[in-house]
Amino acid sequence: MLCTLAVLLFIGQVATAQQADYDKLSGLMITKLNEYENHEAQARLAKKVVKDVLLMPLVKADSEETLTRQGVHVFDHVGNIYFTAMPMSRVAELSNDEGVARIELLETPKLMMDQTPGIVGVSDIYNAVSLPQAYTGKGVLVGISDGMFDYTHPMFQNANGTTRIRWAWDMYTGRGTKEGYLGIGSLYDTPEKLAKARGSIDSVGIHGTHVAGIAAGSPVLNGKYRGIAYESDIALITADVSNNVYVDENTTLGNLLYADVERAKRGNAEIANYVERDYYGGAACLLGIKRFFDYATQQGMPAVLNCSWGNSETYYNDFSLLEEVFNELTKVPGHIIVSSSGNDSDTDYYRAKKANETLSETLNYMGASDTDESPYSLYITTKGNFKVFLSATFPIGEKNEGLAVMFDSQKPNDKDSHVLSLLDNDYTPHYFGFKAVYLRDLKDGRKAYRLDVTMPQLSFFPQGTTTRKADLMVICDQDYVVNGSFSHISFTRGFGTNLADHTVSIPATYDCVLAVGATNHRSNYVNQAGASTSTTYNNFREGLIVSWSGTGPTFDGRTKPDVCAPGFNIISADNSNLIKSFAIGKGHQNGIVEQWQVNGRTYGMSADSGTSMAAPVVSGIVALWLQAKPSLTLTEIKDALAATAKHLDPEITYPNNIFGYGEIDAYAGLLKILNIDTAIPELPRQQVQVSLNGQTLRIEGQGDALVTIYNLNGQQLLNTHATDGTVLLPNLPNGVYAVKVGNQGSTLIRL
Repeated sequence: MLCTLAVLLFIGQVATAQQADYDKLSGLMITKLNEYENHEAQARLAKKVVKDVLLMPLVKADSEETLTRQGVHVFDHVGNIYFTAMPMSRVAELSNDEGVARIELLETPKLMMDQTPGIVGVSDIYNAVSLPQAYTGKGVLVGISDGMFDYTHPMFQNANGTTRIRWAWDMYTGRGTKEGYLGIGSLYDTPEKLAKARGSIDSVGIHGTHVAGIAAGSPVLNGKYRGIAYESDIALITADVSNNVYVDENTTLGNLLYADVERAKRGNAEIANYVERDYYGGAACLLGIKRFFDYATQQGMPAVLNCSWGNSETYYNDFSLLEEVFNELTKVPGHIIVSSSGNDSDTDYYRAKKANETLSETLNYMGASDTDESPYSLYITTKGNFKVFLSATFPIGEKNEGLAVMFDSQKPNDKDSHVLSLLDNDYTPHYFGFKAVYLRDLKDGRKAYRLDVTMPQLSFFPQGTTTRKADLMVICDQDYVVNGSFSHISFTRGFGTNLADHTVSIPATYDCVLAVGATNHRSNYVNQAGASTSTTYNNFREGLIVSWSGTGPTFDGRTKPDVCAPGFNIISADNSNLIKSFAIGKGHQNGIVEQWQVNGRTYGMSADSGTSMAAPVVSGIVALWLQAKPSLTLTEIKDALAATAKHLDPEITYPNNIFGYGEIDAYAGLLKILNIDTAIPELPRQQVQVSLNGQTLRIEGQGDALVTIYNLNGQQLLNTHATDGTVLLPNLPNGVYAVKVGNQGSTLIRL
């Protein structure tokens, strides 16, 4: 039996020794600071000491001296944006410094993949993408910001067994070398260190290994499987997909942090654990990304970085400094960032309404399990005043009763409005309503509210209820936006929606980032056990976008994604550390395609689906284009996509918020980037497959055909008929040449 009790759980801005300047703080920074200040206030009342928390935020300031004066540790900077570390207790004072403009804490990113592996079932990873044979990514640095890396997989080795990985940075561990980058984690920058480490310590999955194999994997199993830029150099940067950053106590940073502990021990034994070791490490991932582009500049190499991770876009959790950093890093010609658009468009969670237009929806609460009562976020953004009502039916006593909670933006401290406590037979509370409310002011005059919604366990709902739902109503006197959180709070159509709008993830929303959606060209595959299956569901036919691929526009109305690529049932490298060290689950076993032994260690190929898999297809192709034109810019890439991308759905206009410019065409785009389409206008864009054996050129699948050879300036060097598909080439200088095969197609060759 349940009874109810009204409870106030609004978290406001608690007064401390110095009030923070909230206008300078990002949304997540406000949230975490409020939580800390509440815990601190409660601890003081109980005469206890609250533990401090280490943060690694981005800080925009007028100088490094301003930050060091405040006791902030500075790792590096991009312009006037500094990558820092500090205890939470210093945030309020720092925010009031006139030299500080903004403090931004970054959310932990999620990886953009489905977790059930599978296989394409064809010999090429890049199914349905033509690849120019004259370009292989040689001389280009391909960076993978991700996790779960296998440093020893044959896909990351040359034919002679030497590694193609220039370096890998694992922020989570000091294992092996204990030689971290700037005092964090481990930097593996020699073949010996990479071989000893074998992989990143978070090798409980395949994601980063799989992504790197798609973008840049070497040929394996006699060339049966191969990545796209298979002669590029590789750098692996462990992304901050958890908050547990490893800091070596013997480094400068470690001494700074643990000095607080030592001072506490000397002053008061009760606060010996003053500084926790669970860190908010948001800036650490960006340190690795900056190192990647700095290294490329030092080596004189063009570089493309793949980010198959992100976070849902909201007004509350804006990441303006992150965007500024990405803008600065990509201003250099030949520096490109590619990001997956996200897999969230199967969840209906965005609504925009006009002033005095009532929002009336079903709110779906999707916890991690039927017993999960964690608070999940509902966001409301407006210049006006609003009321939000949440109501549901629960069994109270012998009958079902409708209960409602309300939040009024004009009465934020109304104690009877935010949350109800449902008491079970043991008088344990189970909450329904808005367990916490946070507020931040936006620069355009709007206010962004985050209402943390919680619901009791499914068993507390009426008998026969299969999902936890409530009726949501919002009334506002100005235009407003309401959005949920992708896999937890959705609206009427719920989970399983096709191509829900406003679902492209950060950082793919940024103008300086090439955003990639996923298409399907292989609906089923045959795994190692001989079973025909698929990695996950897709509601659309082959040859179209995948039904859950992140869909635009952005919250401010810009068209995204920019392009799409195959991302469904894509085969690539498995993680041998997972194979060796963990009991592999049934889902992973079903996705393994092939396995083989190298020096007693089992390596494999498996597959997965997601925009995580589509993004490295594009990153690999961009690496080929960078080899052809090292000074390539994002603007030039978008111009090439606009002119050459394939329009899979001819019924809609391009660019659009589903396909962007369309599906990438590596060969046609290359012709555009090299201006070959202008120099040789008669050259067909359809690529034909050829092979070279000395001076003999063989055109695959052709008998007699008229073959014309050009240099890249458009000068005709040979015009002859092929006999049985073969042509003997004249003695030509080393270089790249265009081959035209009648009207059937063309290709580029390198002599």
